[in-house]
Amino acid sequence: MFFNTSAFQELPNQLKILKDKVPQSSALAEQWQSFGDELETIYLKALELTVEDISLLEDEWNWLSDYLYANDLLLRCQRSSIGISRKAWETLKERLLTVD
Repeated sequence: MFFNTSAFQELPNQLKILKDKVPQSSALAEQWQSFGDELETIYLKALELTVEDISLLEDEWNWLSDYLYANDLLLRCQRSSIGISRKAWETLKERLLTVD
């Protein structure tokens, strides 16, 4: 389990150090980008991941977008529906929220 690694155990200390490096709200975009890159590096190291591990291919982004859209649509429909039984909604949600 990666939550027991020394890199993960060191995460709180790394974040405390980084806290002192937070740019001022008036800082340039480049400073904020650098800060964001350092934050990303700290988390990736703690979780023993690489950028490639968390990067998605275009097809995967499309699949994720479609999946999130379907779930958003499901929730919108559920909020506005009156005549559909609770059991029918549970069955529909189970089908949409389960990945084969």
